Amino acid sequence: MEHDSSPEAPMIFVASEIPGLDANDGAGKGRKKRRHQKSRLGCIACKQRRVKIRWLKCDECFPCSNCARRKEKCVHLKTAYAGDPAIRTRPNPSNPSLDPGTEDDTQINLLHMELFHHFQTELKDTLSFPQVWPLLLRQAFHEPYIMCTILSLAATHLSILRPGTHRYSRAALRLLAKSAQLFRENLSRPITPENCDALMGTAILMHYLSWCNLGFLEDQRSGLHGLDLSQDQLFLLSPGVQHIFFEALPLFLSARSVFVSVALYRPRVRMEDAVRQRGGNPDELVSLFMRLWDDPRYGSEEADDEAADSSGIPEKSTYHCQEMVALYSSHPEVADMLRAREVIMGIDPSATPSPDPNTDATTTLRSVSTTPRSVSPSSQRPPFPRTPREAYERAARSLAVILCFPPPPSPGDATAAAPMQPDFERFFFSFPILLSGPFLGLARAGDARALVVLFHFYRAARVLLTSRESWWARERSHVLEGLILQELKRRGLDVCLRR
Repeated sequence: MEHDSSPEAPMIFVASEIPGLDANDGAGKGRKKRRHQKSRLGCIACKQRRVKIRWLKCDECFPCSNCARRKEKCVHLKTAYAGDPAIRTRPNPSNPSLDPGTEDDTQINLLHMELFHHFQTELKDTLSFPQVWPLLLRQAFHEPYIMCTILSLAATHLSILRPGTHRYSRAALRLLAKSAQLFRENLSRPITPENCDALMGTAILMHYLSWCNLGFLEDQRSGLHGLDLSQDQLFLLSPGVQHIFFEALPLFLSARSVFVSVALYRPRVRMEDAVRQRGGNPDELVSLFMRLWDDPRYGSEEADDEAADSSGIPEKSTYHCQEMVALYSSHPEVADMLRAREVIMGIDPSATPSPDPNTDATTTLRSVSTTPRSVSPSSQRPPFPRTPREAYERAARSLAVILCFPPPPSPGDATAAAPMQPDFERFFFSFPILLSGPFLGLARAGDARALVVLFHFYRAARVLLTSRESWWARERSHVLEGLILQELKRRGLDVCLRR
């Protein structure tokens, strides 16, 4: 059967596909153009310049010769061709940091975009201090340590939401290592008006990451060899958050930073009001904690001295008020603010109420140190804990308020405690930051009295933090409550305060 060669017959072959057939063959037919091979792997810069000359088109290397010659950033459309072997890499021995690496790096870069989008659209709305995150997001484009920390927390959150997707947990660890390295480098430089907000915001994000980090328990979950909290990053790094805040406080005040209003918001005041309305008595719980402190089965003076010596935390890192006032003696205005340190940080039960949101934050801060305070049983204690006993009492007084709240009527009922949830979240998040050096020394040494405090702290967090915004505390509170209880039982000790 012969092929129909009439003009009406469809063209089902092209000349280049028929061996031995030239495109110029055939009478009356014009010269056919070669098919145009559109570059789909060229870089964005070459596409925008619309280069038409064949030998000047993008050579699809990375970086391409055109961008290398023009010293421009070479960006390929990797989103459409991620992992395509046709994208070749041009080595750059003079600057290895510009080498994009392996094919897997393309996937990681795409993952970074996903993580940043997740932080911006979902994660930041679950974090405390909402006034901080718009500022930090803008600065993240100029400071790699901020960006890495944001991405690490986003990956951590996604690994919790999607535990079956291991790429998020792997990315979280890689990004955390990088952000920690970059953050340390920036902390070694002076704190200035330009970087104080960025450093403080990143320190808060790092504290969220510390809440989620349970790597120190990797070999301890069986409980066979005892519980060791000496490597818990939550308590190892918490003094650093307080350190950055007080180092930057004069700059926050002079610039009317958002962190002034952050510091002035004191959830404990609202919680104490709610407890009084319920008829609760935090002082009774404090007495029970102190009775346990004096019980020789739980500790001794020798253990106290050993814990204080082994705390590993420089005393000045806890920032006692007298030391800070002396440090800023040349700034009388700042010294006055520091005398109100405990009110600022929200750990003084006799603190004045939270300021009116319409009142200027700096004005309120300046008025705190001159506000008369009534003497209550809660305030009759050493104002600046220096000894393990004083530090233990301070932690017990702070915790006693939250222990006065009843659990929700049912485990799944989040509505009962909903009005107090933001205050609960802020309290639990900040509690480790506000603990002083001597108590941290007790906890790191495995002191039974400190373990009892931490048991009730984690148990209260598990019971009271019921909203989706408390994702960062959920696993730690469940795991540590159980492990501390197991450890105290192994020692033959009880966690019940009412015996």
